[in-house]
Amino acid sequence: MYIEDQYIYEQFRDNFIENFSGKIIIYGTGLYTQRLLEKLPLGCVSGLMDAKRTGENLWGYKVLSYEEVAALGDVSIVVIARNAVIHVIYRRIESFCQQNGIKVYDVNGNELGNMDFQNISHPCFVQKEEELRAEILKYQVITFDIFDTLLVRNVYRPRDIFGVIDKLTENLPFVFSKMRVAAEDSFAVGENPSVEEIYDKLQELTGIDQKTKTSLKEKEINLEKRFLHRREKMCELFEFAMNEGKSVYLISDMYFGKEILEAILLGCGISGFKTIYISCEEKLAKQEGLFDRFLEKEGCRAEDCLHIGDNFYSDILAAKKAGMSAFQIYSPRDMLENGVYSGAISECNSIEESIVLGKFAREAYENPFGAYDERGRVVVSEAQKVAGLFVAPVITKYMCWLSNNVQEDGTELVVFPSRDGFLLMRLYEKLMQDKKLPPAIYLYTSRRAALAAATKTEKDIACVMDFSHGKDWADLLKSRFGIEKVVPKEEATEVILEACKAERKAYVEYLEEVGIGKFDKIAFVDFMAMGTVQEALQRVMDKKFKGYYFLRRMVEKVYLAHLDVESLYQPKGDFEMNANIYRFYYFLENVISSYEPTFMRISQSGDKQFYQETRTKEAIAVVRELHKGIMEYAEEVLPLLVMIDGQEAVSLYDKLLGFFSREYSDVDKGVCEAFENVDEFMGRVVQDFNR
Repeated sequence: MYIEDQYIYEQFRDNFIENFSGKIIIYGTGLYTQRLLEKLPLGCVSGLMDAKRTGENLWGYKVLSYEEVAALGDVSIVVIARNAVIHVIYRRIESFCQQNGIKVYDVNGNELGNMDFQNISHPCFVQKEEELRAEILKYQVITFDIFDTLLVRNVYRPRDIFGVIDKLTENLPFVFSKMRVAAEDSFAVGENPSVEEIYDKLQELTGIDQKTKTSLKEKEINLEKRFLHRREKMCELFEFAMNEGKSVYLISDMYFGKEILEAILLGCGISGFKTIYISCEEKLAKQEGLFDRFLEKEGCRAEDCLHIGDNFYSDILAAKKAGMSAFQIYSPRDMLENGVYSGAISECNSIEESIVLGKFAREAYENPFGAYDERGRVVVSEAQKVAGLFVAPVITKYMCWLSNNVQEDGTELVVFPSRDGFLLMRLYEKLMQDKKLPPAIYLYTSRRAALAAATKTEKDIACVMDFSHGKDWADLLKSRFGIEKVVPKEEATEVILEACKAERKAYVEYLEEVGIGKFDKIAFVDFMAMGTVQEALQRVMDKKFKGYYFLRRMVEKVYLAHLDVESLYQPKGDFEMNANIYRFYYFLENVISSYEPTFMRISQSGDKQFYQETRTKEAIAVVRELHKGIMEYAEEVLPLLVMIDGQEAVSLYDKLLGFFSREYSDVDKGVCEAFENVDEFMGRVVQDFNR
């Protein structure tokens, strides 16, 4: 029996069978629960809980609904899950349990309602690289685990890769992910099947032909290769061991055989080890004697060997049981679950979100010996990493949403306005490599340019002047309409309209030059706005656009209410908008900005004129680094997200953006203080990014 299985059984027996009264419900339908129930007498548990499998019958027990559990009376719930995610599960059912007087326990008998999850610190955040290097030097033979040690998947739940295959095989007469899991789980403990044997079982269960079986297996292997990445720090230590003359082996519990694993490892730049011991080839898992088999075959003395891996049971205890020494490092997933970012886990409810959260965990905790405090707050000094961790997820989410909408709506042209559309346009062009999307243009515009060009009447003048915010008359004439001479208010209408007419003529010529007038169904992109620029451009061109915004602010101006606009974040008032995208609006506006100053107008000679640049060279350099981080993130993540059907939930992305705050991360001041947000049209300066 596996070491942790024996532990779970003994704890459950001692805490909930021998000295416990009342009915017991087990929350969790994973492998640990299955193995526990196989050892327990039938009937000692009253049922199971799992929101995703309600109504199913598993291992002789029904997966009950909340209502069915409440109706039992005198019932307690025991959560069978790793300690790292216990609090995530408890949060899901806490309200229900409190309302119905149901106590919730972990397998050790701890009542979860009495545990303080907010102040947990964990040893995974204080490990020292020097300690592992010193351990490596003590031993002649070093063995490494592979998955979550040398390699990490860009997905939070490894089996969600099967869900990606669902999206690629929608013509199958069954749901691939469910049957793939069923095929693997049909093997008894100790059989340790290979991927070939699993697919033989899948064929037996579903009746697929040989060609389909082979195609599905190849899809899985190829996707694993796409999702797997080197864990750089651990690969560095792997190479350190070899450079020190150590005999290095790899030992893995895995259904991929040596040929497949070696190809994956070589693709990730990992080579030079002596050989690999794999459970599916030896028909032994680590906890069943794989380490003993390794020692026997290689003729090694256990006392000369050190094993390095992430799993406490299968790597550490199992290696020590064989007489070897062992050093536990923690996987990015373990570190995420045990630290300050664990609140994001409850927002991970889809394959798309699993990919995004897996990427975040890898970016935050690639280095198990990195700079963290005792709760796992990352210390970030590079703008590029700030972008990859906190900003890129929310921006790429918007781009996926935007691309799906313009594709489905039959859009003919997508307009990305300066300056906020600069980076978004680059990301859109990246998406065009993987999706069939309408063409796009980068349009030089701004509130000032669009409103001035659209001003044709005295009423229009009043609308432009309405955005005054305390500016005096001379400033308004100059900043809004480019009129240098001070004209009395009572004489200004004709002068203003004449100036706007000249600007409109030049701007319309520019619009004709870029070809926007050739299209009828036009999408207009904006970041966080009420629609001022879109509405003004519509009047200038006498065309209707469809707006697609990050977030549309609540419309205060009556003349904006008719605009056709959708936004990823739903419109709310400024005081009720409880979203991090709003909290960090000024910072994000700088992040997605171009390297040019704000556009002012097209001159009568056809030249583009800009406001004076207010940013320093250092600030623009930071913007370039942020863009680099976002583009690198998109290069990796966007092709994965394109493979699956997206959904409109934004809670996970907003949560990750929220981790930019001081409570969750220690970001170098230079990344923020380089910026000064200047709104030339309104004449305001903002430097506090609300961290």
